[in-house]
Amino acid sequence: MIRTIEEQTAEIDTELRLLAREDKRLLALQTIYGVGPVLACHLLAEIGDARRFRRSRQLLCVAGLDPVVLESGDSRRRGRLSKQGSPQLRWALVQAAQHAARRSTASPDHDLYLQVKQRAGAPRAALTTARKIARRAHHLLVTLEQAARSNR
Repeated sequence: MIRTIEEQTAEIDTELRLLAREDKRLLALQTIYGVGPVLACHLLAEIGDARRFRRSRQLLCVAGLDPVVLESGDSRRRGRLSKQGSPQLRWALVQAAQHAARRSTASPDHDLYLQVKQRAGAPRAALTTARKIARRAHHLLVTLEQAARSNR
């Protein structure tokens, strides 16, 4: 059974990598540091049409990466993650963030990760990086979709 599952997984992986070479949206997502061909397919499948989100912040809410706001009287503070939304999208963004946070001079998010890690710890730094990647993905997809729509 394990061998059969590994063969099926390898076949799906090959198909996703081929698809990632042809689709403009997937190629654009792969320009984000930490996002490879398979993860780009996963992100695109979870996000879908990015124009349905007016702001990148809405994508963060769908991914469950927004903090819960605790209010009482005049005080207002942010709490834990809401985790409302797609756990698969949240997982994919955190995976990309962890890859982008590795020690590499090519990663544009490595410095951000180190600053937040020093101040608030590694888990919170990974989530901050994941939010940044989600915003980039949203802006890339919206730009591509608007360009495709204007070319029609």
